[in-house]
Amino acid sequence: MIARLRALSLPARALIAGVLLTAFFVLGAAQQVWLRTAGDEVILDVAPVDPRDIFFGHYVILAYQAERLDSGEVAIPQGLEPGAAWLTLREDADGIWVPDSLLKDRPDGAVALRGVLNSPAGPDEDGPIFIELPLPDRYYASAGTARALEDSRNDGALQVILSVRGGAAAIKGLVVDGEAQYDRLF
Repeated sequence: MIARLRALSLPARALIAGVLLTAFFVLGAAQQVWLRTAGDEVILDVAPVDPRDIFFGHYVILAYQAERLDSGEVAIPQGLEPGAAWLTLREDADGIWVPDSLLKDRPDGAVALRGVLNSPAGPDEDGPIFIELPLPDRYYASAGTARALEDSRNDGALQVILSVRGGAAAIKGLVVDGEAQYDRLF
């Protein structure tokens, strides 16, 4: 196979390399498009964080309240050990999705995020339970918009609209002061 590639002219090899690189990038973009269009839409509350980094441009740091669980508010099986875990979500009366249960195995028919549990958990555990979830941690925007979004986030008036599928999530938009604002793909 390698001998055949070496026999090709330089422009032919460059063309093949270009096609392979293009296919790689298209597949990466297609995965995000598929997740955003085929996933279950959920809205999560975000917690305030103060970003200060001049190298990444203007963005808003997103920290999710769903990553800090109270064992009294979430159903947890006895003796759940650190490691891979699934956090199921349910929609509350206000349309916000909140943690419902923490499970070791993937649930059937439920909207769930796959994460990593950082400490043992169970119904008898005291204190908060922390789980790392595959949620976007930055939202990029223009300078003025990012500042306004930070203010809304700090005032508790910002939620993130996510598309969830297969335990992963992608941002579809934001809810600012109760008004949904969807991002355009193209």
